[in-house]
This record gives sequence, structure tokens and C-alpha cells, in this order.
Amino acid sequence: MNKSLRVLCGLILWCLLHIQDNRGQALIGSSWAIVAKVGDDVVLPCFFQPPRDAAPLTLEWTRPDLDPRFVFVWRLYEELTELKHKQFVDRAFLFLDELKNGNISLKLTNVTPKDSGFYRCFIPAQGQETSVKLIVGSSSSVQMSVAAVDQWRAEVVLQCVSEGWFPEPELWWRDSDGELLSVEHTGSLSDGLYAVRSTVNVKKSSTFSCIMSQSSTNLTEQSSMHVSETFFVLFPIFWGLTVGLVFFALVAISFAILFCLAKQRHSGSLETEQTTSTCEHKSRETHSTDSLNTQTTSPEQETMFRKLQSEFKLLEKVQEVRRQREISEHKLPVIIHSFDKWGRSVSLRKQYEEELHIKNWSVQIEVLNDQTLTYRLQFPFKLRKDDIVTIWAESCCPERKDRYNKEWEKQDPWNTGEIAVVSLYDDNNELKDIICERMYPSQHK
Repeated sequence: MNKSLRVLCGLILWCLLHIQDNRGQALIGSSWAIVAKVGDDVVLPCFFQPPRDAAPLTLEWTRPDLDPRFVFVWRLYEELTELKHKQFVDRAFLFLDELKNGNISLKLTNVTPKDSGFYRCFIPAQGQETSVKLIVGSSSSVQMSVAAVDQWRAEVVLQCVSEGWFPEPELWWRDSDGELLSVEHTGSLSDGLYAVRSTVNVKKSSTFSCIMSQSSTNLTEQSSMHVSETFFVLFPIFWGLTVGLVFFALVAISFAILFCLAKQRHSGSLETEQTTSTCEHKSRETHSTDSLNTQTTSPEQETMFRKLQSEFKLLEKVQEVRRQREISEHKLPVIIHSFDKWGRSVSLRKQYEEELHIKNWSVQIEVLNDQTLTYRLQFPFKLRKDDIVTIWAESCCPERKDRYNKEWEKQDPWNTGEIAVVSLYDDNNELKDIICERMYPSQHK
């Protein structure tokens, strides 16, 4: 009986000493999130205050959102590696020399976005725990380029692209006056990282900046580009040439009609009247006249009239093709977005949400002087909505070439001052879109 009493007293004394030993001790973590960049080594703090020897204790670091949840388990003076989640094998460690001082902090090496989350430092025997939040961010350089030049609207389309972000960044555009531009952007997730792209239409000369930023990690990347006044000076020149050509065509038509009427007055025969009637009819149809080809005119005038006649016929042909395609096709997945009148580039744009993988599509440029240029597209990637791809003549391609800027090797600018028909064909050689534009003369470039 006395022996049992001594054992009971010993147990009570041990419990009292254990309670006294832990009284006032706290497990301290971090009230602030730990922020790191991809590839960094980080330390998640956890320690006793006041210090005590933690080596004899069972220690657990866990991620509650994982299965298994264990990041590091220490028991009986060794690590239980068989419990560790495979994501942290050879990457999660304790500072073993610091355990005797109560330091239970966890070191993670070469962190990735998948390591972001809440980590729990837990002492099972005492029921003590603390949590630490880890945010792993990733950023990438921002690339800007001229996606297209729309002379009809007198505007330049700028494109901003960056890949390899986490979390997804905010994006905005700003001009040199600090004014924010209203735009939309799209982001896609691949291998745990975001790719972000945006376009903006500008109508004035300025320095434009594309800025991407993460508020949670304080990571910011930006790129700037100056759009010179040259882009917008070309617009009135273009309209001046267009108006001049229209005026010349009207004068030529009037001259042709007057010539036919004069011939009718000086001829009383029925045959001459019929010929004149036919001449007037052809003038109204084609905006030119074939009768001038048989009259006493200079070679330059004859060439000019034939050229105008060919141009109008070509325009009518293109308009008819486009009308037929609008009837037969409700929507085209890829369209010809813009065509540079200097013969430097042609741009294509994806219209709808469905992704489209392009193989062996081709762009054909047919110039009025019977010159035909064909560029075959071979894209090892999918086009998404509003993606713009620009094909540049060899001497005009930007220094940075990517999947949105393609170089047409061994092809000089095709500006001749002539009418050009641009056609887009799919891999089955089916016509998908067609436009007709007049190019600027090369000497004006």
C-alpha cells in the first residue's frame, strides 16, 4: 500500500512539474503573410517564447488543403519521411541545431506557386499551434508591339503581352500625360502560370505604357512605346490621294460621254447612233469607256483609261465575292483585320471565343499588275478571341519576332500604287475572307 502511494505521489509531482514547465509558454508564428518569388528559399517562423528544448517533442508542419497534409514530421529525434507529401520531398527542413533553443521554423527551398497557402505548426502533446501564410509570386517582362495600323480610322493598334505570372496581375494602359486608357485584357492559365494580353487603339502621338502589377506581392512590370506623329500624318495624305483619284475618274467619265455625244451629232447614220448608245451604256456600267481605245488619243491616256476600267471591274468582283460570303457564312473565325497601304504588313484577327488551331493557312496578295504574292501560315499554337497576328515584309519586321509578329522572308514591301486584292485561304484552300485596297506609290514612302 505504501509502495502504491509513493508511485501515485510521484505521478502527481511529475504532472505538477510539467504544468509548471509549460506555464506562460507560447508558440509564436507570423501575423504577416510571407511573400516570396518563384525560385526563392523561404523560412516560415515558429518558435517557443520563452525558449525551451523542442528536440524531445513531436513536431508537425502541415498544409490542411493537401492530402496527405504533412510537410514535415519530427518524432523521437528523427524525421518521419514516409508521411511527407511528395511535393515537399528534399525541399522542407527544420533547423535541427536550433531545436534545443525552441526554434521550430520550417525552411522551404526553390518555392513555386503551388507552395502558396496556409501552413500549420503543431505540437500534439501540448495542443499548441500557430499558422503562417505563404504567398509565392511570379512576374515576367512585358512586351509591346504595333499590332496593326488602320489608315481608314486613323488609328494605331498597340498590343501588350506577358507570360509567366502568378497570381494573375492587374493591367492598365497610360499615356505620357498620365491619363489611364479604358481597355480590356484576357488572361489564360497554363502550368499554374498566367499569360496576359491586351490591345488598345490610339489616335494621337504619345508615349504609351502597358503596366502589370500584383497587389499581394508588390511585383510590377511595365513597357513603353512612343507612337510618332508619322502614323497619323499619313491619314490625310491617303484621303487626298483617294479624293484625287475619284475626281480624276469622274473627269474621265464626263470626257468619255461628251466625246460620244459629239460623235453622235456629227453622224446621221443609224449605225453611228447605235454605236454611241452602246458607248454611253458602257460608260455608266464601268465608269470608263472602251470607245476611247479606238480614237485618236495619246498612249498615256489610253493606258490610264484601261487601268481605271480594270480597277473598277476588280472592285466589283471583290464586292460580289464578299456579298456571296456574307450570305453563305454567318460568321468567319478569322478575318483580315488590316492591310498596310505602304505594303509593309497585313494583319489577321480571331473573332470568336472558340479556340482555333491554324495549319497551312495562306494569305494571297494579288496586285493589279498581275503580280501575285503568297505567304503560308504555319502556327504551332491556338488562336484565341481578339488575337491579332501581323505578317511583315522582311525589311519592316520589328526586331522582336514572336508568334504575333511574323516575318515574310525575302519579301520586300509590295507598295506599287496599284489596287491589291488580299485573300485568306484555309488549309483546304477554301476562301475565308477577301478585301480590296489601293496601295500608296513607293516613291511616297
